[in-house]
Amino acid sequence: AQEHVWVRVTVDGFTAFEGMLSPGNPRTWVGNEMVIVETGNGAGVVAVVNGQSQGPLCGRGEVCTRGWGPAGEIQVQR
Repeated sequence: AQEHVWVRVTVDGFTAFEGMLSPGNPRTWVGNEMVIVETGNGAGVVAVVNGQSQGPLCGRGEVCTRGWGPAGEIQVQR
């Protein structure tokens, strides 16, 4: 996380994490089918998928959802 931010992470259909993330405390989730990240502040979350930075999920204060498949392709974007 780049900022204090609320996130929900769903891995292969199951909620793996829901709560606050703090800056400088990276977390890792691994899925076989899909990893979905929902956040209330898209600028506060930078995802790294298969070793590639995805940058901030969306703008500051924006609610957004991103989901990636096993090859790193975006499968969900809202």
